[in-house]
Amino acid sequence: MQLINVFILNKLKMIVILCLYIDDIMILGSKIQVINITKYLLSKHFNIKDLGFVNVILGIKLLKKIMNFL
Repeated sequence: MQLINVFILNKLKMIVILCLYIDDIMILGSKIQVINITKYLLSKHFNIKDLGFVNVILGIKLLKKIMNFL
């Protein structure tokens, strides 16, 4: 039985990755605009709720690193 599905779209140097697990979805993208567009398109077809940044998924703690370039 497969519980996790991963979908990847890579077009025009923009990447969006959808990770589905039971009734949760994690959206990863190369740019925040790509993530926001994806959320908007999904909301046209499904009732979704944005829970913000992911801290833990499948028992794995995720860290976000922001890099500033001069």
